[in-house]
Amino acid sequence: MKTKCLKFDRFNNNRGFTLIELIVVFALSGIIASVAISMNQFSNKTVNKGESKYSVQSDVNLVSETITNNVRLASGIELLDSAAVIPDPADIANDDLYVFSEDASGKQSIILRDKSGSSTLVALDALNMVFGADVTDKSLYFHISGNYNGEDFELESEIVPQNMLVRNQTIVNSAGVNTPVKLRIRRDPIESVASTALTVTGTDFTGELGGTVTGDLNAAGGNGTYVFSVNASTRLPYGTTLNPSNGHFEGSPLEAGIFSVSFSVADTSVPPNKGSYFSSVTITDPGVDPALAPVAQNVVILGELAPGEVLTPSYNFTDPNGEPEGATVFTWYRGTDVNGSDMTEISNGATYTLTAADNNNYIFLKLVPVNAPVEAGVDPTAGSPVFSVQPVFMPPGGNEAPRANNVDISGIKKVGNTITGSYTYSDTEGDVQGISFFKWYRGTKSNGSDMVEIAGATASQYVLQASDKGFYLFFEVKPVALTGTKNGETSLSLNFGKIQQ
Repeated sequence: MKTKCLKFDRFNNNRGFTLIELIVVFALSGIIASVAISMNQFSNKTVNKGESKYSVQSDVNLVSETITNNVRLASGIELLDSAAVIPDPADIANDDLYVFSEDASGKQSIILRDKSGSSTLVALDALNMVFGADVTDKSLYFHISGNYNGEDFELESEIVPQNMLVRNQTIVNSAGVNTPVKLRIRRDPIESVASTALTVTGTDFTGELGGTVTGDLNAAGGNGTYVFSVNASTRLPYGTTLNPSNGHFEGSPLEAGIFSVSFSVADTSVPPNKGSYFSSVTITDPGVDPALAPVAQNVVILGELAPGEVLTPSYNFTDPNGEPEGATVFTWYRGTDVNGSDMTEISNGATYTLTAADNNNYIFLKLVPVNAPVEAGVDPTAGSPVFSVQPVFMPPGGNEAPRANNVDISGIKKVGNTITGSYTYSDTEGDVQGISFFKWYRGTKSNGSDMVEIAGATASQYVLQASDKGFYLFFEVKPVALTGTKNGETSLSLNFGKIQQ
């Protein structure tokens, strides 16, 4: 008997796929499709998130630029609190512009309103806008924070109203002890105030570090009796002075650099005739080679102004040869004159801790940049001395921290309801409230000894959750001032609860 051997040719076999093979193919195809869809969704989310961030940045920049441009040209600024009523367009003076926030259609919008009507700068999901003025009422601060399409943002800026400086006008705070959240800007042109513009002439002044520099400003027009001054937003090099009665500028500079100085002149008329002059004061340092020496610029003093607080410098260090920074030298001074005529040395080091002796004084910082050559055997090079752009002022008695009193919780103790934390903000120096911080806690004991922070509950209002049943709730406030000593001590409410429903 013959037996036939059947051969299986896997390449020339036409019998088709088995059910198991088809199931495997379909399963693999599904997995591959699922991965592809997930990658596409992730890509779309990434693109959308990037577009959202760009949108937030663009809108915030628009807000900043619009407010800044209007404030710089303002001839009058008034801070208003939340109770201030914004007039209808028909009732607004021709030259007035109001900036405020408004809730509409589930959004919080920043609104501009003048005689011609209202326009929306930006509509946000959450918004906190605060205004304020510095201690001289010559500079305007604004702080805006919020959330837009799931993206948090924060904007803070300081603006010097140039027109108001020339007029020697100050910002009016009609909010009193309340937080200014609205703004009225008067935009009439500066020329409408002065009856006659004075003619002021002068030159760009030059000199050397440690040498003598002199120059003169000259005025014409008006009644012939003039008062010369330097605008608060600029300053002369320390060691030099301007004679207010004759416009003579002289002194021995203590720092090198190029100083853009804005001078003002007024006569004794009522109202006074005024004029201005912009000049460049250039002080060179003959002992420094610009091709080798490092440079320090934009020196600013940071820190809260109260005894025990630490001041630190902020500055830009550059070196013509790309060498890193080395042992830069810091010297701190104290004086009663903002122009530094009576300043005396008080400390050395990169930081300075304020004491009671600094009360009612200006604090100055001088910085000498030093590099640290990478090449072995090369000595460090020191640059020219430079002072902080402006000194900081320590108020009499020190600037006290803000306080939160009468912290309380109100609302119905029922799951799903919104309860509200409240408090009274106060500050001895009248520093307006900035962006204060809030927290909510829950615990089983009425004295709060076992309370635990509720994650994500950082607003002044809180919606009661099912997880709050059987617990006491507590509300905490950390008050923050916009200027002066900013951070106050936290204050806690009495218990609210137990939540039974």
